[in-house]
Amino acid sequence: GYMVSTAATGKEGMELYRKEAPDIMILDMRLPDSNGMDILENIMAADPDRIVIMITAFGEIRLAVKAMKLGAYDYVTKPFEFEEINLLVEKAAGLIRIRNELDLFRRLRHEYMYEDMVGKCKKIQAVFSQIEEVAKSPATTVYISGETGVGKELVARAIHRKSSLSAGPFVAINCTVLDEKLLQSELFGHEKGAFTDAKELKKGLFEVADGGTIFLDEIGDMNLILQAKLLRVLEEMSFRRVGGIKDISVDLRVIASSNKDLKKEMSEGRFRSDLYYRVNVVSLNIPPLRERGDDILLLADYFLGRYNKEFGKEIKGFSPEAASLLVNYIWPGNVRELKNTIERLVLLTRTAEFLPAHLPPEILGWEKEIALPESDYLGVEFNQAKKEVVDGFEKKYLTDFLKHYKGNVSQSARAAGINRSSFQRLIKKSGLTSRQFVN
Repeated sequence: GYMVSTAATGKEGMELYRKEAPDIMILDMRLPDSNGMDILENIMAADPDRIVIMITAFGEIRLAVKAMKLGAYDYVTKPFEFEEINLLVEKAAGLIRIRNELDLFRRLRHEYMYEDMVGKCKKIQAVFSQIEEVAKSPATTVYISGETGVGKELVARAIHRKSSLSAGPFVAINCTVLDEKLLQSELFGHEKGAFTDAKELKKGLFEVADGGTIFLDEIGDMNLILQAKLLRVLEEMSFRRVGGIKDISVDLRVIASSNKDLKKEMSEGRFRSDLYYRVNVVSLNIPPLRERGDDILLLADYFLGRYNKEFGKEIKGFSPEAASLLVNYIWPGNVRELKNTIERLVLLTRTAEFLPAHLPPEILGWEKEIALPESDYLGVEFNQAKKEVVDGFEKKYLTDFLKHYKGNVSQSARAAGINRSSFQRLIKKSGLTSRQFVN
């Protein structure tokens, strides 16, 4: 329920406003001693965030529109049903809750900072605690799992910085982006003359990372031949450069990650079981952004502060309506997609705050996309129903980007905040092909 105070005149209403500062005001356009528009103007001048719902007669719609321009939240016309105004009050109360949460997040943002990460939900706080424990054992191999964009490299870097190896190098490589020959040369180096273009001796990343940490991102994309060579390095902490005959020993920590289900990859013969058990000594799973609740607004505000500083902007934040849309969106690209979205908004927006109209179409259209007939899923198991909804969303999401970029996968992936190989996998999973969107 609500605590309600009433006033019969404009004078009484202003006295109540100054004394009680109500969250929501319902103001009649016609009062015995004053004009509701004048009162609204005075309130908005002193307190532009105050929520005021106007009551107007049917013939005064033009005044109601003027009131909205002055800052009124909404209006109802006489005669009206109680339910009509009750729904408006409930909606306004929801926006106030979101606004209060945003204010709280801004005050507490630094309290929830951990290394270069931000989060207060139980799942991510559990990850932070695991990082502290894992960092104490610098020789232990760590496997980090999670969807694309959740922040696996940030977790790897945090483990490195918290460990006794922090003075040594942190070297990261994405195993997806290079073919077998190039990846082998990058990891292990090559001797001069080892192959046609090997004009100079080159140290590999394992050698460069000696005394520190090497992070093998997307290890699930490594082919079986390289997996066998990696297994030998993990077991013996030594290797040979391509074209070399001398064993090179290293002392470092290996952290690996993948957005694939490596158990499934192993059972289907695409990932070596011996390597899986060697890599998966300690495992950390990073939750997707859609499972982190209030962290969405916390992260959005964190990125807003970062990009305000970078671009010399002073955008204050998100309107309650825009914040609600951010919270309700599924974020398939996770934190990376949110980060890219906020960067784009700060760069392109010229107003003092973000409104729904500033948000990209995939966020604006999300609630409409998931509106489903109630009877559709009666009798269907929850996990199956959820899978159908997510699959449907993914297909629509990919289609929108591929249509816009005329089948260009690289541009579509970049705009979506997803790496190209993951975007390709999603296309295949959804039964689409990039060719069907060319032209």
